[in-house]
Amino acid sequence: GTIPPEISNLTSLQGLNMDHNHLLGTMPPEIASLTKLQVVNLNHNQLSGTIPAEIGDLTASLQLLNLNLNQLSGTIPTALGDLTNLQWLFLVENR
Repeated sequence: GTIPPEISNLTSLQGLNMDHNHLLGTMPPEIASLTKLQVVNLNHNQLSGTIPAEIGDLTASLQLLNLNLNQLSGTIPTALGDLTNLQWLFLVENR
């Protein structure tokens, strides 16, 4: 399956752990509207496309971003540099 844009309706969500789920498609930029999100773990799926620059909007909350073992391509968005609370960033084995 895919990650639906409606995920943005989960406004109190603090952790998104969907590793090892065979997810396809792109990482929806709507994730960035989840301003309380501290953990995004999408490790070991089949996500493709680029990392949305909008993820940099999670400056106040995001502490862990794990996108290992997907099929993401392109450059790492400079907006990730705005994530001042980010402690863990995993981008291993993508394109």
